[in-house]
Amino acid sequence: MATVNLATVSNDAQLDQSADLDELRSLLAEWDLGTGPADTTSFEILESPPQLRIFGYADFRPTTPSGPDSGEACVPDLPQFAEAIAPYLVEPLVVRTVVYEKLRHRPSAGQVRIMPDGTVVTEDLEHTGTTVGVPRAPQDLADRDSSFEMNAGLKVTILDPARDEEHTETGVKDVDTDYGSENTVTVTYLDDSTQTFEGPGVGITNVETPE
Repeated sequence: MATVNLATVSNDAQLDQSADLDELRSLLAEWDLGTGPADTTSFEILESPPQLRIFGYADFRPTTPSGPDSGEACVPDLPQFAEAIAPYLVEPLVVRTVVYEKLRHRPSAGQVRIMPDGTVVTEDLEHTGTTVGVPRAPQDLADRDSSFEMNAGLKVTILDPARDEEHTETGVKDVDTDYGSENTVTVTYLDDSTQTFEGPGVGITNVETPE
């Protein structure tokens, strides 16, 4: 049985220097930002300088906050979420989500931009060239895109949120992921050497094919 995986990650969006960060934390804590088969989407607020980051192995579907005694069903409401956090932003919050089934099928990816004025822009990132998430198998890429050169390899970005590190690996021909209590991403390079990244929250955030 195929396992469907989801991954969401945002930029570190700059926040207003005068913003009440505790107030923003309380506001975000009221929202269910997204859910997936094995995880939920979370947020982190960095303080020097103030920035907002959203991430998780789940989708990005902010759900309307609702009190336990309200009697109203909670439903996804991205416009309301954007309106709520917009006053804190000084640059767009860009959130990318990818859905994939290991390396078997081409992933589908989308992007949401929340502007400082509350405007929401959604984009489909499913196109030839650059995608987000786990890469397709190299031979599959070669079949679909005649501009892909096998000897150039892939460029893969791996996020390690627990250590606040981001790794960019080039010359990659294959990637294997195993998401559990300790996530593992194993990269195989064109020379057949391998490298493993592991830890809570470790995952792939971007994959680029050669120009």
